[in-house]
Amino acid sequence: MGNPHFPAAIKAHDGEVTISVPLKAPSQHVSVVAIELEGDPVIYQTPAIHVAAAEFVSTMEVACRVASDDLAIHYTTDGSEPTIGSPRYEGPFGVSDTTTVKARSFHDGAAVSSSAAMTLQRVAPWPALTNAPSDTGSLLLQRYLGNWDALPDFAAASPPVQSQEPSITAEPGNEFEGRVYSGRFRVDLCEVYRFALESDDGSRLYVDDYLVIDNDGLHGPQVLTGTAPLAAGWHEIRLEWFNKSGGATLDLQLAPLGKTLAVLASEDMATPPSQQER
Repeated sequence: MGNPHFPAAIKAHDGEVTISVPLKAPSQHVSVVAIELEGDPVIYQTPAIHVAAAEFVSTMEVACRVASDDLAIHYTTDGSEPTIGSPRYEGPFGVSDTTTVKARSFHDGAAVSSSAAMTLQRVAPWPALTNAPSDTGSLLLQRYLGNWDALPDFAAASPPVQSQEPSITAEPGNEFEGRVYSGRFRVDLCEVYRFALESDDGSRLYVDDYLVIDNDGLHGPQVLTGTAPLAAGWHEIRLEWFNKSGGATLDLQLAPLGKTLAVLASEDMATPPSQQER
Protein backbone atom coordinates (compact mmCIF):
# COMPACT_ATOMS: atom_id res chain seq x y z
CA MET A 1 0.00 0.00 0.00
CA GLY A 2 1.11 3.64 -0.25
CA ASN A 3 0.06 7.27 -0.15
CA PRO A 4 1.18 10.47 -1.95
CA HIS A 5 3.29 11.54 1.03
CA PHE A 6 5.03 8.22 1.45
CA PRO A 7 5.03 6.20 -1.77
CA ALA A 8 6.12 2.61 -1.29
CA ALA A 9 6.59 -0.27 -3.69
CA ILE A 10 6.01 -3.86 -2.59
CA LYS A 11 7.30 -6.85 -4.51
CA ALA A 12 6.96 -10.53 -3.68
CA HIS A 13 9.29 -13.11 -5.24
CA ASP A 14 10.30 -16.64 -4.19
CA GLY A 15 8.75 -16.29 -0.76
CA GLU A 16 10.37 -12.94 0.03
CA VAL A 17 8.63 -9.59 0.30
CA THR A 18 10.62 -6.45 -0.53
CA ILE A 19 9.38 -2.98 0.47
CA SER A 20 11.04 -0.01 -1.24
CA VAL A 21 10.67 3.32 0.58
CA PRO A 22 11.97 6.85 -0.14
CA LEU A 23 15.44 7.75 1.08
CA LYS A 24 13.99 10.67 3.05
CA ALA A 25 11.46 9.88 5.75
CA PRO A 26 8.26 11.93 5.68
CA SER A 27 8.60 12.77 9.38
CA GLN A 28 11.77 13.79 11.17
CA HIS A 29 10.50 12.28 14.41
CA VAL A 30 8.74 9.05 13.51
CA SER A 31 7.73 7.34 10.27
CA VAL A 32 5.66 4.17 10.08
CA VAL A 33 5.33 1.63 7.30
CA ALA A 34 1.96 -0.13 7.54
CA ILE A 35 1.06 -3.25 5.56
CA GLU A 36 -2.44 -4.65 5.34
CA LEU A 37 -2.77 -8.38 4.74
CA GLU A 38 -5.75 -10.32 3.48
CA GLY A 39 -6.22 -13.42 5.63
CA ASP A 40 -3.72 -15.03 8.02
CA PRO A 41 -0.08 -14.71 6.99
CA VAL A 42 1.83 -17.82 5.89
CA ILE A 43 5.39 -17.65 7.14
CA TYR A 44 7.80 -19.06 4.59
CA GLN A 45 10.57 -20.82 6.48
CA THR A 46 13.34 -23.28 5.68
CA PRO A 47 12.68 -26.59 7.46
CA ALA A 48 14.84 -27.65 10.39
CA ILE A 49 16.30 -31.16 10.28
CA HIS A 50 16.55 -32.84 13.70
CA VAL A 51 18.68 -35.91 14.51
CA ALA A 52 20.23 -37.20 17.72
CA ALA A 53 23.74 -37.10 16.21
CA ALA A 54 25.47 -36.81 12.85
CA GLU A 55 26.95 -40.30 13.21
CA PHE A 56 25.19 -43.61 13.76
CA VAL A 57 25.98 -47.31 13.92
CA SER A 58 22.87 -49.07 12.60
CA THR A 59 19.96 -46.67 11.94
CA MET A 60 19.16 -43.02 12.61
CA GLU A 61 15.74 -41.39 12.91
CA VAL A 62 15.29 -38.10 11.05
CA ALA A 63 12.64 -35.51 11.85
CA CYS A 64 11.83 -32.28 9.97
CA ARG A 65 9.96 -29.29 11.35
CA VAL A 66 8.69 -25.96 10.08
CA ALA A 67 6.77 -23.25 11.93
CA SER A 68 3.69 -22.94 9.72
CA ASP A 69 1.11 -25.70 9.32
CA ASP A 70 0.28 -24.23 5.89
CA LEU A 71 3.62 -25.36 4.50
CA ALA A 72 4.41 -28.77 3.10
CA ILE A 73 7.89 -30.25 3.43
CA HIS A 74 9.37 -32.34 0.64
CA TYR A 75 12.71 -34.10 1.10
CA THR A 76 15.33 -36.21 -0.62
CA THR A 77 17.92 -38.69 0.69
CA ASP A 78 20.29 -38.70 -2.28
CA GLY A 79 21.64 -35.15 -1.98
CA SER A 80 19.47 -33.77 -4.79
CA GLU A 81 17.33 -30.66 -4.43
CA PRO A 82 13.77 -31.42 -3.29
CA THR A 83 10.97 -30.72 -5.77
CA ILE A 84 7.20 -31.00 -5.53
CA GLY A 85 7.66 -34.52 -6.88
CA SER A 86 9.98 -35.56 -4.03
CA PRO A 87 8.56 -37.50 -1.07
CA ARG A 88 6.38 -35.38 1.20
CA TYR A 89 7.38 -35.41 4.84
CA GLU A 90 4.65 -37.03 6.95
CA GLY A 91 6.65 -37.95 10.04
CA PRO A 92 10.06 -39.17 11.25
CA PHE A 93 11.82 -41.63 8.95
CA GLY A 94 14.92 -43.78 9.33
CA VAL A 95 18.15 -44.06 7.37
CA SER A 96 20.51 -47.02 7.53
CA ASP A 97 23.39 -45.90 5.29
CA THR A 98 25.46 -42.75 4.95
CA THR A 99 22.92 -40.26 3.64
CA THR A 100 22.59 -36.58 2.76
CA VAL A 101 19.09 -35.43 3.66
CA LYS A 102 17.70 -32.27 2.08
CA ALA A 103 14.35 -30.68 2.96
CA ARG A 104 12.48 -27.71 1.49
CA SER A 105 9.21 -25.90 2.19
CA PHE A 106 6.43 -25.69 -0.40
CA HIS A 107 3.20 -23.69 -0.51
CA ASP A 108 0.44 -24.20 -3.05
CA GLY A 109 2.75 -26.47 -5.02
CA ALA A 110 5.62 -23.97 -5.27
CA ALA A 111 8.97 -23.96 -3.46
CA VAL A 112 9.04 -21.07 -0.97
CA SER A 113 12.32 -21.61 0.89
CA SER A 114 15.89 -22.63 0.42
CA SER A 115 16.87 -26.23 1.20
CA ALA A 116 18.16 -27.43 4.54
CA ALA A 117 20.82 -30.14 4.25
CA MET A 118 22.46 -32.56 6.67
CA THR A 119 24.82 -35.47 6.04
CA LEU A 120 24.45 -38.47 8.35
CA GLN A 121 27.45 -40.78 8.50
CA ARG A 122 27.21 -44.47 9.25
CA VAL A 123 30.34 -45.51 11.14
CA ALA A 124 31.86 -48.72 12.44
CA PRO A 125 31.70 -49.03 16.23
CA TRP A 126 34.89 -48.99 18.24
CA PRO A 127 35.59 -52.66 19.04
CA ALA A 128 35.14 -53.98 22.54
CA LEU A 129 38.03 -55.45 24.48
CA THR A 130 38.61 -59.11 23.75
CA ASN A 131 39.08 -60.14 27.40
CA ALA A 132 36.38 -59.39 29.96
CA PRO A 133 37.70 -58.33 33.38
CA SER A 134 37.44 -60.83 36.21
CA ASP A 135 37.01 -58.28 39.01
CA THR A 136 34.33 -55.61 38.64
CA GLY A 137 32.81 -52.96 40.87
CA SER A 138 35.25 -50.04 40.81
CA LEU A 139 37.71 -47.89 38.89
CA LEU A 140 41.27 -47.02 39.82
CA LEU A 141 41.50 -43.51 41.32
CA GLN A 142 44.83 -41.66 41.47
CA ARG A 143 44.88 -38.46 43.56
CA TYR A 144 47.41 -35.67 43.03
CA LEU A 145 48.05 -32.41 44.87
CA GLY A 146 48.92 -29.21 43.01
CA ASN A 147 47.98 -25.66 42.09
CA TRP A 148 46.94 -25.62 38.43
CA ASP A 149 45.02 -23.39 36.03
CA ALA A 150 44.56 -26.24 33.52
CA LEU A 151 44.94 -29.99 33.51
CA PRO A 152 48.60 -30.89 34.06
CA ASP A 153 50.64 -33.78 32.72
CA PHE A 154 49.76 -36.15 35.54
CA ALA A 155 52.43 -38.62 34.38
CA ALA A 156 55.09 -36.05 35.36
CA ALA A 157 53.44 -35.15 38.70
CA SER A 158 54.45 -36.46 42.10
CA PRO A 159 53.44 -40.06 42.91
CA PRO A 160 49.71 -40.22 43.54
CA VAL A 161 47.67 -41.74 46.32
CA GLN A 162 45.77 -44.68 44.82
CA SER A 163 42.47 -46.28 45.69
CA GLN A 164 39.61 -48.16 44.07
CA GLU A 165 36.31 -46.27 43.87
CA PRO A 166 32.80 -47.45 42.88
CA SER A 167 31.76 -44.04 41.50
CA ILE A 168 33.13 -40.94 39.77
CA THR A 169 32.65 -37.89 41.96
CA ALA A 170 34.24 -34.92 43.72
CA GLU A 171 33.27 -32.89 46.78
CA PRO A 172 33.54 -29.15 47.62
CA GLY A 173 36.47 -29.77 49.96
CA ASN A 174 38.69 -31.21 47.23
CA GLU A 175 40.77 -28.07 46.64
CA PHE A 176 44.16 -27.95 44.88
CA GLU A 177 43.61 -31.54 43.87
CA GLY A 178 43.77 -33.56 40.67
CA ARG A 179 42.17 -36.91 39.98
CA VAL A 180 42.56 -39.56 37.32
CA TYR A 181 39.95 -42.31 37.09
CA SER A 182 40.96 -45.20 34.85
CA GLY A 183 39.90 -48.71 34.04
CA ARG A 184 37.17 -50.31 31.97
CA PHE A 185 33.45 -49.88 31.57
CA ARG A 186 30.76 -52.00 29.98
CA VAL A 187 27.96 -51.14 27.54
CA ASP A 188 25.18 -53.54 26.57
CA LEU A 189 24.27 -52.26 23.10
CA CYS A 190 26.22 -51.74 19.89
CA GLU A 191 25.27 -48.10 19.44
CA VAL A 192 26.44 -44.49 19.47
CA TYR A 193 26.66 -43.41 23.10
CA ARG A 194 26.26 -39.87 24.36
CA PHE A 195 28.42 -38.76 27.28
CA ALA A 196 27.78 -35.72 29.49
CA LEU A 197 30.71 -34.52 31.62
CA GLU A 198 30.10 -31.87 34.27
CA SER A 199 33.05 -30.43 36.13
CA ASP A 200 34.35 -27.55 38.22
CA ASP A 201 37.17 -26.95 37.36
CA GLY A 202 38.55 -28.67 34.27
CA SER A 203 38.20 -32.24 33.01
CA ARG A 204 38.77 -34.51 30.02
CA LEU A 205 37.22 -37.83 29.05
CA TYR A 206 39.01 -40.47 26.97
CA VAL A 207 37.31 -43.63 25.70
CA ASP A 208 39.48 -46.29 24.08
CA ASP A 209 42.27 -43.65 23.98
CA TYR A 210 40.08 -41.24 21.95
CA LEU A 211 39.40 -37.79 23.39
CA VAL A 212 35.59 -37.63 23.62
CA ILE A 213 35.07 -34.50 25.78
CA ASP A 214 37.47 -31.64 26.56
CA ASN A 215 36.08 -29.59 29.46
CA ASP A 216 39.42 -28.18 30.61
CA GLY A 217 40.24 -24.83 32.23
CA LEU A 218 39.17 -22.77 35.22
CA HIS A 219 35.40 -22.47 35.31
CA GLY A 220 32.32 -23.06 37.43
CA PRO A 221 30.10 -26.12 37.04
CA GLN A 222 29.88 -26.69 33.29
CA VAL A 223 28.46 -29.57 31.25
CA LEU A 224 29.89 -30.58 27.88
CA THR A 225 28.77 -33.55 25.81
CA GLY A 226 30.35 -35.89 23.28
CA THR A 227 29.56 -39.11 21.45
CA ALA A 228 31.34 -42.38 20.73
CA PRO A 229 30.24 -45.38 18.60
CA LEU A 230 30.77 -48.43 20.79
CA ALA A 231 30.42 -52.14 20.25
CA ALA A 232 28.72 -54.04 23.06
CA GLY A 233 31.19 -55.13 25.72
CA TRP A 234 34.02 -53.63 27.74
CA HIS A 235 35.92 -50.47 26.78
CA GLU A 236 38.77 -48.47 28.29
CA ILE A 237 38.05 -45.22 30.13
CA ARG A 238 40.25 -42.46 31.48
CA LEU A 239 38.83 -39.34 33.13
CA GLU A 240 41.13 -36.49 34.24
CA TRP A 241 39.95 -33.71 36.57
CA PHE A 242 41.41 -30.89 38.65
CA ASN A 243 40.10 -28.27 41.04
CA LYS A 244 41.99 -25.14 42.03
CA SER A 245 39.85 -23.74 44.85
CA GLY A 246 36.24 -23.03 45.73
CA GLY A 247 33.47 -25.35 44.61
CA ALA A 248 34.28 -28.78 43.22
CA THR A 249 32.08 -30.76 40.84
CA LEU A 250 32.64 -33.93 38.86
CA ASP A 251 29.89 -36.03 37.29
CA LEU A 252 29.81 -38.35 34.27
CA GLN A 253 26.65 -39.73 32.67
CA LEU A 254 26.10 -41.73 29.50
CA ALA A 255 23.40 -43.49 27.48
CA PRO A 256 22.73 -44.78 23.98
CA LEU A 257 21.35 -42.09 21.68
CA GLY A 258 17.71 -41.43 22.44
CA LYS A 259 17.90 -42.89 25.95
CA THR A 260 18.00 -41.08 29.30
CA LEU A 261 21.46 -40.27 30.61
CA ALA A 262 22.53 -42.11 33.76
CA VAL A 263 25.64 -42.47 35.91
CA LEU A 264 27.90 -45.43 35.29
CA ALA A 265 26.86 -48.28 37.59
CA SER A 266 29.57 -49.86 39.74
CA GLU A 267 28.88 -53.33 38.29
CA ASP A 268 29.78 -51.90 34.87
CA MET A 269 33.21 -50.73 36.08
CA ALA A 270 36.52 -52.57 36.35
CA THR A 271 40.00 -51.49 37.35
CA PRO A 272 42.88 -51.69 34.83
CA PRO A 273 44.33 -55.17 34.21
CA SER A 274 47.57 -54.27 36.01
CA GLN A 275 45.57 -53.54 39.17
CA GLN A 276 43.58 -56.77 38.95
CA GLU A 277 46.77 -58.80 38.73
CA ARG A 278 48.10 -57.40 42.01
